[in-house]
Amino acid sequence: MIYVTGDTHGDMNYFRPGPCCRDEKLVSGDQLIITGDFGFVMSGDAAQERKLEELAGKPYEILFVDGNHENFDLLEQYPREDRWGGEVRRIRDNIFWLQRGRVYTIGGKTFFALGGAASVDKAWKLAEGKWWPRELPGEEELALAERNLTAHSNRVDYILTHTAPNRHIFRLLGKMPGVGNDDYALTCFLEDRIYRKVRFRKWFFGHFHQDRTFYDGLVACMDQVHPVE
Repeated sequence: MIYVTGDTHGDMNYFRPGPCCRDEKLVSGDQLIITGDFGFVMSGDAAQERKLEELAGKPYEILFVDGNHENFDLLEQYPREDRWGGEVRRIRDNIFWLQRGRVYTIGGKTFFALGGAASVDKAWKLAEGKWWPRELPGEEELALAERNLTAHSNRVDYILTHTAPNRHIFRLLGKMPGVGNDDYALTCFLEDRIYRKVRFRKWFFGHFHQDRTFYDGLVACMDQVHPVE
């Protein structure tokens, strides 16, 4: 089975028995997809390695798109490999970073991945040295996304992003990207170039720390674990 959940921010409580646990349903052979802000590759220290080794002991695979709370300098040190018909970065033998703009075939279903979002706490992150301009997709990544979707006749089963796919959903979530800022530009791309053109069954996204299901198969993810079917 393939499941989708929201941001984990490097918190092991999401993977241990207790009220926050998200993996109680998962068994060997399953995949758990995290819709950004994975957060287990941030410091590069011994504590991080212990967490990753604990996750490496899980009997299922963990896949994630990147969010805006990631250390891209560390993430990009992990090896590239081809898996599920597209390029990934392998963090551990069962942990994979899904790359922006790729289409993967997992369990016979197609998944389009496009991580990234703008940080509302950018000023604080800059002051702490914890902000990366790569938190947002670049022009080449967006162009790659459109090429790969065109190669799949603008039709996939599922879409995985970190931020929301249109401006109306922002309003329903109690948010509003400001005209002219980075979040607005990415949201407009997702809405105008993907949401309006691509046929899909469900679109999963994180970022807002809410669990809500909207029209057209749009699903905001946080604590719930959603089977894709």
